[in-house]
Amino acid sequence: MALRRRGSWSPSRIRDMVDRSVYRVDPDAVRARRKAAVDARGFWTERLEDGMARVEATSTAERAIAISRRVDALARAVCKDDGRTLAARKSDAHFCLVMGVAWECQCGSDDCDAPTVADDDGPSARAVPGTGSSMTLHVICDLETVAGDGETPCFLDGYGVISPAHLEELISEPGVRVAPIGHSDDPLAPHSPGDPYRPSTALDTVVRARSLYCDVAGCERPAWVCDIDHVHEYDHDHPAHGGQTCPGNTGSKCRLHHNLKTHTAFLDDQTVGRDGRIQSVIITPEGLTVAGPAFDGTDLFPALKDIQFTAPQNAPPAPDTATEPAPTRRRPRLADKHARRHTEREHNRRTRETGQQAQAADPANDELPPF
Repeated sequence: MALRRRGSWSPSRIRDMVDRSVYRVDPDAVRARRKAAVDARGFWTERLEDGMARVEATSTAERAIAISRRVDALARAVCKDDGRTLAARKSDAHFCLVMGVAWECQCGSDDCDAPTVADDDGPSARAVPGTGSSMTLHVICDLETVAGDGETPCFLDGYGVISPAHLEELISEPGVRVAPIGHSDDPLAPHSPGDPYRPSTALDTVVRARSLYCDVAGCERPAWVCDIDHVHEYDHDHPAHGGQTCPGNTGSKCRLHHNLKTHTAFLDDQTVGRDGRIQSVIITPEGLTVAGPAFDGTDLFPALKDIQFTAPQNAPPAPDTATEPAPTRRRPRLADKHARRHTEREHNRRTRETGQQAQAADPANDELPPF
């Protein structure tokens, strides 16, 4: 069974796996259900107590994502002294966007530097990032499906699996741009030119398409709002020593889990299996080992595993010890931390390999190892 694959599941990943299977088995039924759902979209309000009310609407996924992002961007365009909660600001931002009225920070200070969006777009209006007339939504799909010749389900970032029929509707919208990933005979560059630390646009896209969500087990933050993280820490002083910017050493982590890994005792590791899939684990400060996602973008789009990147050429010239200043204490401490984590990863890998060998030697034992 697919659910016995080694790894962790989350509601979104289980839903995506099921949707992928259903969309492949009966695409005609999926198309009919989607048409009925779109035709049934609506808008309504509900009376609540204490002079409140609830506003609700159903919409296509891409429109709902666009509305949500625009409301969120406006709600965050305040200074730290605004006394409203984020949820309250989102409610107010939604009203301002729908009614076309002014949006202002409610800190009460005349010196507030937060944007003020006027209702008449006059001289006092200041642009709020993310609230313009255009917005970028990422959809992953096969080129055959784009051409109308494929039946492979697609993936809308921030929502999940969508049908080829849904993709047809999206492509028909004005301003849509198709950007092939790795559609070339030449290997791609893994990192930005002149900057071995920053991933190239191609690697950034492949990692997010591969991850779909944050790589930490159970986290459902969409990949395109996550950070691209070096699993093995990048050595800024000696890049050739480890932490390469390459597909096997980069992953998607939301800001919370990225900070936990960077600033606490949480440890992660990542390897590429024989089948080309990424295998990752998280080790908690208490020593609990949690397997990474059991279902990712390569299950939806196996061709992601075939994209080739050139080996990073990111070793800088050796420093001139006669002219280079003496290192500060911060870097050696960081180096010690990276060395300790490297040792822990190697120990954990040997432990996993021992468990795998024991399982292979005893086929009657069908229990999954604890990682």
